[in-house]
Amino acid sequence: FQPPCNNRINMDMILFSFPGNENLTQAVASKLQVEVGEFKLHTFPDGESLVTILSDVANKKVVLFCSLNNPDNKLIPLYFFSKTAKQLGATEVILVAPY
Repeated sequence: FQPPCNNRINMDMILFSFPGNENLTQAVASKLQVEVGEFKLHTFPDGESLVTILSDVANKKVVLFCSLNNPDNKLIPLYFFSKTAKQLGATEVILVAPY
């Protein structure tokens, strides 16, 4: 077996990290040999959120790392992220919420 030239074996999975979870996400990505995706999270002055997923998630399992301390500030962006990922063709969206 020869891994793909980009050294990633698990091409059907992509990990994302909400702010504060980058180290854990990177450690898991290295262990599983999967890509860490990119997205932008913007909060408007009136408190509304905009999530823009920059990486290709079509036909992939999306795993999102986000601790749920201060959940009121995270639940709507998490919901928007998951809906956007599904609209972009993700096969699954999985939340990993470390304590």
